[in-house]
Amino acid sequence: MRTRVCYLVLSASLTGCAAVSTGPVASPIPEAIVPEIAKQFSACNLDALVENYSSSIEFVSPSTPKPLVGRSAIRQYFSGACTGQFRPVMRVEAQRVQLLSPESAVITGSYSFGRTDRPNERPWPAFFVITLKREMGRWLINTQATFPIPEG
Repeated sequence: MRTRVCYLVLSASLTGCAAVSTGPVASPIPEAIVPEIAKQFSACNLDALVENYSSSIEFVSPSTPKPLVGRSAIRQYFSGACTGQFRPVMRVEAQRVQLLSPESAVITGSYSFGRTDRPNERPWPAFFVITLKREMGRWLINTQATFPIPEG
């Protein structure tokens, strides 16, 4: 009987180990996505950054002449901010999450962008609208649009 109990405990332990993912860790909550992309962008950790986006991401901002589609396009876009000796600084100022279904959400809010070589310069503020979809248990950004906040 004791051997059987030990076998069951060992079997359960090994089953748990098999379920452990070695891939990118994604938050189970959509509220963590925008702070995560701010963290990864500010660190210029582009591989981890693009893992937060779906493979069919569509991204628009004031500096894109047309929508960017796909992870490689946005990786290239973000890499432009990470080529010099300075680093970008992205801060989430506010966000509101609205679940549309168990598999989709919209996040709206504002963030700001600065640079490490210009700590006294006023950061560039922007609004954002992000749609998320859940794929294989991970929340991924499906669309992202950034708009400048008007002065005044």
